[in-house]
Amino acid sequence: MALQQIGKYRIIEEVGRGGMAVVFKAHDPSLDRIVALKLLHPHLSEELQAKERIQSEARAVARLQHPLIPEVYDYSGSDSEHTYIVTEFVPGVTLARYCKEHTFELSESGLLVFHRLLTALGIAHAAGIIHRDLKPENIMITPTGELKLMDFGIARIIENPKMTSTGQILGSPAFMAPELVRGEEAGKPADIFALGILLYQLTVGELPFTGNNPHAVLVKIAETDYPDPEVRKPDIGTPVARIIRKCLEKMPADRPESTEILKGMTEETLLLSGISETEIPARCRELLVDPETFERESKPEIVENLLGWVQSNSHKPLAHQIIARLLHLAPAEERVQSIWLTLHQTKTNWKKWALIGSALMVLGMLTAAGIFWYLHASQDPFAAFATVTVNPETVLSTVPVDPDYNPDADISVDDPQIPPVEPDMNGAPPMIEPMGIRLPPIVVMHPDMAVEEMRSFDLVPFPQGNVKIFLNEKELGQWGPQPPAISRVRVGTGTHTLMFTHPLCYAKSITIPAGMSSSRLHVRLNWRPARVIVHAPPGTAIAVHILEGEPRTLPGLPGTTLEIPFPEVWDSSSLQAKVIAAGNSLTHREKAITLLAGRLIRVDMEVP
Repeated sequence: MALQQIGKYRIIEEVGRGGMAVVFKAHDPSLDRIVALKLLHPHLSEELQAKERIQSEARAVARLQHPLIPEVYDYSGSDSEHTYIVTEFVPGVTLARYCKEHTFELSESGLLVFHRLLTALGIAHAAGIIHRDLKPENIMITPTGELKLMDFGIARIIENPKMTSTGQILGSPAFMAPELVRGEEAGKPADIFALGILLYQLTVGELPFTGNNPHAVLVKIAETDYPDPEVRKPDIGTPVARIIRKCLEKMPADRPESTEILKGMTEETLLLSGISETEIPARCRELLVDPETFERESKPEIVENLLGWVQSNSHKPLAHQIIARLLHLAPAEERVQSIWLTLHQTKTNWKKWALIGSALMVLGMLTAAGIFWYLHASQDPFAAFATVTVNPETVLSTVPVDPDYNPDADISVDDPQIPPVEPDMNGAPPMIEPMGIRLPPIVVMHPDMAVEEMRSFDLVPFPQGNVKIFLNEKELGQWGPQPPAISRVRVGTGTHTLMFTHPLCYAKSITIPAGMSSSRLHVRLNWRPARVIVHAPPGTAIAVHILEGEPRTLPGLPGTTLEIPFPEVWDSSSLQAKVIAAGNSLTHREKAITLLAGRLIRVDMEVP
């Protein structure tokens, strides 16, 4: 028989059910109002510990007075037959159901929701409350477009060593943080990780960690094994992908320290699209009430604002990232293609690439000379443009793999002067000779296409060692100037996407728009941050002082990971720095180190 009364509350109807509790719409006769009553499942609430916790957690959450967090009205006592908590009733749908009915085209839409949730979570974190079970099912959207972050403290209330020791998973596997998989206690970084998963879902349209069963998902989470968001959906843009990557760092100490830092990053990204901080709440409500209309009307404005920023800041690396996004977001916009060509064509871009060094200039000259000789030496003047397909048995990737290129390598600094890994020396084959050159395998997108419709693009990535090339999400092989490595692609009409990956760099995607003529494409990949762990006695003040590039001092704590980003444009995979450690006395110790992109360095410091 269905429940009709729980305590003083008259049950109206069941409105939701999950692995932890059943939610009822109920009536409070004392105040004559509609409430939400969350009743914990009997097998979770039978322990006295759960009944005691619900009192402390309910009181703590009740102190959170904010429009984005439902009010807590009441809770069950220790002598109650049932274990429940009574809150403000929020009409509407869960974000989980909303996402099944609506898919965001614009990454700005996902950022608006993300920012509002950061605001709610920041209020809780400031009060010392960890959510522990952030997921779309615990986020409500009202008919007026308001967001409500639900179920604070529920996971804490039912936490019990007897349950977890039997293998039962508390919380949602798809949104768990790696430290929870390892059996560690949940903290603020675990909530930030869950929000990173949510931002991935809102912007990419899928979950980052998937598998055939919960345990398969947990294995991927434990290793933070997920498809790069910018690879899965290039039009989300590099700034948004960077926020996601920061949230989904494997180690809690490597994630943003607070929701305020994430809010700042989000606001900077939205401002590029013309959305100011003060506009975010209203724009988010407009989005959630009618997402299709919001995105249709906002897209031209966003494209215009991004174009304006690029035109005013074309000398900045971010301009290249934004225009690469716009090629996916607004491929028919002529100004986008014009600016892209201006930024990437050799004739208008030679000054910038001269900074890379004479080695790349020589490579470009020899490649051009070799291609010219090959074409003119052919007996048939049209033979060079004939349709050529890659033999399925051809091994495209023969550039030797450098064992030093392990982005997760752990280095202990005995001799702190580690030789830098030079980007143009790692496993790259020797420079080609101008005579006797052979072209690498030519990739043809449409074998039956007319000869005059094919376009050729010479690829010049930076760095040049261990770079893999993907065309329209299909791997071609490693880059290299000699066959069978890849240095040139031929494609037909239409739009095509090239992606470049490197173990020590973030992946980089560029778009070849329809109508673009054959040319040379220079592509710079951005280095992944270096990481440093300084081992020193407790209480030691730690700092890493960067000596080159953008000199600065970054403070840290002994035994924690300090992430050091590389400059946007930096031609080496290393940075010179020194570690400074100061104890309780007036003296301090310094040690010179070499920071390596994508690598973890451990430094032992003895403080007098």
